[in-house]
Amino acid sequence: MAQLDGTLNALETTLEADTLASLNEIFPPPAPNGPKPAPEAYAW
Repeated sequence: MAQLDGTLNALETTLEADTLASLNEIFPPPAPNGPKPAPEAYAW
């Protein structure tokens, strides 16, 4: 139960638009919003 309680705080975390944009550059979303369909979008 302690693990669940600890992870519930993540639901209250908000990220600014520039941070989200940086994450999308590092980890682009799969198609149709990104350039590649899944699972190719996540293949290294």
